[in-house]
Amino acid sequence: MPQYELNLRDYLRIFHKRRFVIIVAFFVGVIFGTVNLSKQKLIYIASSTVKIEERKTIAGLLTEWIVYNPADVMESQTRIIKGSPVIKKVALRLGIIKDSSSIPEVYAAVSQLQGCINTEIVGRTNIIKITATTDDPKMVVKLANTVAESYIEESLL
Repeated sequence: MPQYELNLRDYLRIFHKRRFVIIVAFFVGVIFGTVNLSKQKLIYIASSTVKIEERKTIAGLLTEWIVYNPADVMESQTRIIKGSPVIKKVALRLGIIKDSSSIPEVYAAVSQLQGCINTEIVGRTNIIKITATTDDPKMVVKLANTVAESYIEESLL
């Protein structure tokens, strides 16, 4: 069975013969992509950072020297930022919940906000980056900054 290789002239002949199908398929793809793209919501991202500094007292230094603590302090702080006490304070400040809100409403608001917040340690530093993601451009900035402020207040208590 002989092998036949296609050259440029053969490809041009195929394109010329099937140009209607190729052009229609191209325009259908462009129209479908444009319609799909126009239906998508815009997502906004804002970040803020906090620096973690441990306060050392003489008693704290002695306790640290005597007691072995295998936990990573920075990883713990990233979990605390996304924890319920901090996020509940954020929801109260932003007016999403009130002091008189029922427990299910509080849990729903806190879990929704926790889904919008992401925390990560910046390299090998003592800085944590707090990233908020929502579809509201004004809310995303307020959310990122309020989480940072609420965490700072919570950690100073």
